Amino acid sequence: MIAQITETLIAHRRTCTRSGMLLLLCSSIPLQAIGEDTPAKEASQVSAESMHIHRDHLDHFHLFCSDCVYRFANWLDRFVERRISSDDDPALEGEDAFFADHEIEESVRLSYIRISPTVRIRESGNSDVSVDFSARLRLPRSSRRANVFFQRADAREDILRDFEGRTSSEDLEDPDNRGSAGVELSLWERSRLRLTGSVGVSFRPDPEPRIKLGLYGRYKLGWWLAKIKQDVFWDSDDGFGERTKLEMERRFNNNLLTRFGAEGIWSEEARGVELAQSALFYYFLSERRAVGLKLGVFEHTWPSTVVDEYRIRIPYRQKIWKTWMFLEVEPGARFPRDRDYSFTPELAITVDLLAGHIPE
Repeated sequence: MIAQITETLIAHRRTCTRSGMLLLLCSSIPLQAIGEDTPAKEASQVSAESMHIHRDHLDHFHLFCSDCVYRFANWLDRFVERRISSDDDPALEGEDAFFADHEIEESVRLSYIRISPTVRIRESGNSDVSVDFSARLRLPRSSRRANVFFQRADAREDILRDFEGRTSSEDLEDPDNRGSAGVELSLWERSRLRLTGSVGVSFRPDPEPRIKLGLYGRYKLGWWLAKIKQDVFWDSDDGFGERTKLEMERRFNNNLLTRFGAEGIWSEEARGVELAQSALFYYFLSERRAVGLKLGVFEHTWPSTVVDEYRIRIPYRQKIWKTWMFLEVEPGARFPRDRDYSFTPELAITVDLLAGHIPE
C-alpha cells in the first residue's frame, strides 16, 4: 500500500515538473521578446524623437521670434484707435518668395525683421564685418494702411542702395550713421497705383526729421512688367528733393529673371542730378538656388555730366538649411573715377535671416 502511494506521488511529481518546464518554456518566449526587442524599439523611437526635437529647436526659436514680431506690432497698434481689419497678409510665391527681402521692402502690408551679417573682403586683402538690419511692423487696426519701420541705414535716398540689394557698404562704413525709424501710411490705393506718405527720423547721430510722399505704379506691357516710382521728400539737412525710378522686368520660362532700371535723384545738396542705370539677370538653378549678373553705371550732372563709377556683381544666392535663411556670395568689381576707372575687386558674403511673414 505504501509502495503504491509512493509511486503515485512520484508520477504526479514528474507530471508537474514537465508541465512546469513547458509552462516556463512557453512563458520565456514572450519574456525574451519583451526583454530584448521592445526596449530596442523603444530606444530607437526615443532616439528618433530626440533627434527630431533637436532638429526643430531652431525652427521653434524662429517661430518664437516671428510671434514676437506680430505681438509687438499688435501691441504698438493699440495706440491707433481704428476699426480692426481681418484681412490676411498676401503671401509671396515663386521667385518672389526667393527674393523675399527685396519684395517685402516694396510692401506696406507685411510684418518682418531682417538681419544680414556681411563679411566684405577688399582688394588689399583687408576684411570687415558689418550687420545690416531692417524691420517693418504692420498695424492691423489701421485697415492695413500703416506700418512702422526701423533700419540700419538712414532714411536718405541712396542711388547705390537698390543696386546693392540692401544697405550699401557706404552706409555701413559711415561712422555717423545710426539708422532711422518712422511711420509709413498708405494714403490712396487702386489696382495699379499706390500713394504713400512717411514721417521718419534719421540718426547721424543727431535726429534729423524727414518727410516723404511717394507714388508707385505697376503696369503690364505685353510680356514686361513696368514699375514706376516717384518720390518727393524733405530732409532737415538736405532740404527738398525728388526721385524718379523706372524698372522693366520680365521672366522667361520661370527660370530667367531680367530687370532693367533707370533712376535719378535731385536734392538741394546734390551735384545736379544723380543718375543710375542698371541691368540684372538672375537664372534659377532650382527652387533653392540662383546665380546672377548685375551691371551698374552711376553719374552726376553738375557742373557737367560725369560717370562716377561702374560696378559689376555676380551674386550666387541659396536657401540654406531653413526656408527663412539665405546665403549670398557676391564677387564683383568697382571701377571708380577717383582711381581712373581702374579694376578694384571685392567680395561680399552675406547671410540673410528673416523672421515674421516669410513664405514657406
